[in-house]
Amino acid sequence: MVAQSCELVEQRDYAHARDLLRQALLIDSKNATARTLLEKVNLEIRRVTLRPKAQQQVEKGKTLLDEGKFAEAKVAADSALQMDSNFVPAQELLSLVQKEMERVKRVADWLDGAKQLIAEGMPEDAEALLAKVIEAEPSNKRARALGEQALKQRVERERRLQLIEKMQAAR
Repeated sequence: MVAQSCELVEQRDYAHARDLLRQALLIDSKNATARTLLEKVNLEIRRVTLRPKAQQQVEKGKTLLDEGKFAEAKVAADSALQMDSNFVPAQELLSLVQKEMERVKRVADWLDGAKQLIAEGMPEDAEALLAKVIEAEPSNKRARALGEQALKQRVERERRLQLIEKMQAAR
């Protein structure tokens, strides 16, 4: 019976293999091979049953990621991985979500740094950070607004320096 169930497993007929293994264990409950194979068959049946649900979670996660809902996308990826920890699309989605969350955090840090540099009167340094933000997110409105603010500050400072030079030259 165990040998026959092995053949069924190779044919991916897990339900029949499970039935045969259960019968074999009724006859000999100490058969270690049958027990081990039954565990593997049960895991495989569970994996096959849950794979479509895991795939649904991955699709949902991709949609959420495209919408910029990173936390929800991570929850969907984690949910798919709970169903099948070896499901490659779920692993890839989780990796993608984590990379995107890191990128968003890095951009937010650059924006905060640029704002601080503008407040400290260092528009050139702020512009360098803002260039990184624009490279990462070309349509970032906050970066563009801060860029305009840094440019105005730099132009105003240059105007003041020219005025001071003219005043010193006049003395």
